[in-house]
Amino acid sequence: MVYDYSIEDILARLYSNEKIGAVSCRCKVLNLKGFWARMQDVEYAIIAFIQGSYNWSSAVSLWGSCMAFKKEAWVDIKGLRENFIIEDMNAACELQEHGWKVEQSSSPCYTIVPNNFKEWKKQKLRWGSGLIQCILSHMKFILKIL
Repeated sequence: MVYDYSIEDILARLYSNEKIGAVSCRCKVLNLKGFWARMQDVEYAIIAFIQGSYNWSSAVSLWGSCMAFKKEAWVDIKGLRENFIIEDMNAACELQEHGWKVEQSSSPCYTIVPNNFKEWKKQKLRWGSGLIQCILSHMKFILKIL
């Protein structure tokens, strides 16, 4: 679920600087019932804080739940890659490798998260595998930003 003001903020950020190629909204948990959903809400808050602090240079990743690209940037990276486990992080790396900046909106969008251990573990394994895939695929870029 995305609010109108979140879309307005994304578009304002996207067109505030010619170097910005993509902007995404931070996620907030919609189904805040149960331990695992609450833990993921805490995790999202921490990630949002870290991502937002990079807006002065360029965010490390995009949030896949709500993101917008400038057409030129989208064409430059040839869209999202189907062979990447976490295509939003891959897109952010590719954009930055092509000279584009990535930002995070301060406005939220809402998502439904796993609410049991089995689904939570499955998500974490996918995210961990995707992170390793991105690091290996973009090693030069990762070493450059460190």
